[in-house]
Amino acid sequence: MIAEAMELPLYRREIKGKPLNQDFDYSPTAGDEVEDLYELLKTVKEHHPSVQGVSAGAILSSYQKLRVEDVCKRLNLTPLCYLWERDQKELLREMISSGLDAVLVKVAAIGLDKKHLGMTLSEVESTLDRLHSHYGVHPCGEGGEYETFVLDCPLFHKRILIEESEVSIRYNVYFHRIILTYPVIPSARLKKKREQKVQNHRKLARTTVTHQDDPIAPVHYLRLSKLRLVDK
Repeated sequence: MIAEAMELPLYRREIKGKPLNQDFDYSPTAGDEVEDLYELLKTVKEHHPSVQGVSAGAILSSYQKLRVEDVCKRLNLTPLCYLWERDQKELLREMISSGLDAVLVKVAAIGLDKKHLGMTLSEVESTLDRLHSHYGVHPCGEGGEYETFVLDCPLFHKRILIEESEVSIRYNVYFHRIILTYPVIPSARLKKKREQKVQNHRKLARTTVTHQDDPIAPVHYLRLSKLRLVDK
């Protein structure tokens, strides 16, 4: 759906490898999950020879960043890590102010509960700021405190509307996902009237699944079961 919203091709590959090489510095290891990423990006290059770089969203994880850099080096690609070691409170504010509209679909940290599922980053920003001050929670969720789903941003040609959400069914199958990106002109800020329409869609009933009912940091998921694209 996100690839469709961006009007870009999507490439996926099932991860068959395991995290065998857990050394700080990664080197090619047969059967490691990183090699699945290598093969996927190799396929992308074969279909799109003009591709020159890979964008990674790592902020603090050297483990992730070094593995992306290793794959890029072998494929003669440039790793783009623009978020690396950014101040997370500043970065969160910047993402919100730039027009990124994302909702929480997983919570797994002290102070976050299922009531926060479906809320936008702007709606939970003050809560995240407070939890960061009190407990050291990462404002951008870099420690796995929460996960989000993007409904709209300047890169989208269309926005995504949530029509139904329900209990998530989890499978032990994982995928690498690659979305090719090209420069676009950022869209104008959403008008107040359209924002109100979006908020009305979010008032639909939601059902959550509790993965771990920990009294301190319960883990809850929200599955978005029915989505559709609409014009911006």
